[in-house]
Amino acid sequence: MNTQTETVNVESTETPTKPVKTPKVKSDKYQIQCVVTGQVLKRRPDFLAHQAEKYGFKTIEDLRAVYIGREARNLLKTGRTVEDIRAEKNCTITTNISEADLIRFRAKIVTTPKQDEKIGDTPTSEVKRTPVTISVEDTK
Repeated sequence: MNTQTETVNVESTETPTKPVKTPKVKSDKYQIQCVVTGQVLKRRPDFLAHQAEKYGFKTIEDLRAVYIGREARNLLKTGRTVEDIRAEKNCTITTNISEADLIRFRAKIVTTPKQDEKIGDTPTSEVKRTPVTISVEDTK
């Protein structure tokens, strides 16, 4: 039996492949996103629990659903609307924010009528005052 063996040199143009690293999944338990600006903030869970309690939410998830960040609160206090701020910050969030949530986060200042205006419908500056003359008689 005559067998011939040939040796063939094959040059490989492929580079050896490295195993692909999968990106780490960031846990969202440390993150909260402002529903006005879209800014994502990293906070400790104990801080988030404190904020939920401070603003009257039962859970951190309830807080996350309508969270308004400090920057957004300050902009809202100056009289800007949610839509204006979202447009400026290129925010794509469309969550409706209720009046109660704005008040809850102290983003809207609730003004109470002045003491003078509580008494009647007319402010005291517009009330007509009539002078009264008091005479004092000597009773001796």
